[in-house]
Amino acid sequence: MGPPKYSIKSSNTDNNDDKIADLELQIAAHAARAAKLHARLMATLDTLDSERCTYVKEISDERRQRIALQAQLRAARTERAAMEAERDSLREGVLHLIEKVELCNDYSLWPHSGLASTSLAAPPKPRTLHEQSQTTWTASARAYSVTLITASREECERERGARSEAQRRVAELEAQLARREAELEERYDTAPTSYAESPLPRLSRDGAIRVLQQSAARNEALTEEIAGLVQKLEEAQVAPELGTTRAMTPPPSSPTSPHAPSPPESPTPQRHPARPLILRSPASSSSKSPSRRHSRGRRPTRSPSPPLLSSRASSPAGDLARQIAAVTESLAGLRAEERRITQTCGQVKSRSVPLPQRVRPRAATPLKRTFPRVLLVEEECIRLRAELAASTAREVALRELLLPASASASAPTGKDVFGDDYDDDDDSMVLATPLQPTVLLNSEDLWPG
Repeated sequence: MGPPKYSIKSSNTDNNDDKIADLELQIAAHAARAAKLHARLMATLDTLDSERCTYVKEISDERRQRIALQAQLRAARTERAAMEAERDSLREGVLHLIEKVELCNDYSLWPHSGLASTSLAAPPKPRTLHEQSQTTWTASARAYSVTLITASREECERERGARSEAQRRVAELEAQLARREAELEERYDTAPTSYAESPLPRLSRDGAIRVLQQSAARNEALTEEIAGLVQKLEEAQVAPELGTTRAMTPPPSSPTSPHAPSPPESPTPQRHPARPLILRSPASSSSKSPSRRHSRGRRPTRSPSPPLLSSRASSPAGDLARQIAAVTESLAGLRAEERRITQTCGQVKSRSVPLPQRVRPRAATPLKRTFPRVLLVEEECIRLRAELAASTAREVALRELLLPASASASAPTGKDVFGDDYDDDDDSMVLATPLQPTVLLNSEDLWPG
């Protein structure tokens, strides 16, 4: 019957699979060979580019060398021509000199009648012992001088090396000083500076009246509160003296109410609360003229306060004022000292300028001696600037503490704003002084819309 048909088909399929596998292997081999050839081609191209760059560089170097050699050749030819011209001129001079020498050596031309006869030379004397010892000492001294010169030369070399090392150290220290100066200037330039306050918008007359009324109301409330605190302070100070223990009086129920409940009776005499004293600087107090004081005398007088109470009430404010004055004086002294140290630094810098820039005097201090002084002056400047910043911060804090106490007494009342005895100078000073935050309000906050 014959073999079955499926066996023939399977054998054909196996043959096709083998062929496909062989073809895939050939394709992979050809791909690998192509990749290898491509890599070799890229390497060859890279080598060719590098060789081309090297060739171009060598050609340019050869051209530069050729140009330099041509310039040297031209210079040598010019020098040879100059030397030949000088040789010719010297040859002519030498020939002329030889002719003159030949003429002078002709004894027949000499003036024999003008020649004077000379005496014979003295006979040679034998050398004495002193001369022999001196010759021996000169030889030993010569041998000693060789050793001395060698030692001096070695010492000179050592000193020269030390001098070069000192110059290098000086240059390094000058670089450090310049770097520190640059850092100080950068920090001084980048330091926060006090910016000028923006000008406030001008208020109308009604707006100024309203602002002053609000300030006066708040100042009256603060005055009453301060009076209550002063009374409590006096009672607390008087209680230990009498040996009695009593509770402190409570503060007023409402700071705005003018009639506060009176404290309970005590064995101490009744004292009327007085308004705290107005703290004014000497410049502001002395700037007012007598006519201004007489014009202010027309206002209603206030009842004078007892001296003990007023001194006690004004003692913290007075201490703060004295501290501010002391800090201001120390600040002025520190600024003067800083200016003096800055001038000293400038003088030291002018002394440390090298010779090409200025002529040094013979008695000038060497740079190695002046440089530690420059460093000390720089450290002193840094310390003084730190103290100046601390003093400024302390002064600002003291002014902030003193501002509420002085604001309550220096602001005018509602009756004195625009009355018959209106004073432009005093009110303008009140408006210019930032007593309360309400003074800094603008017209938009007062009249919205």
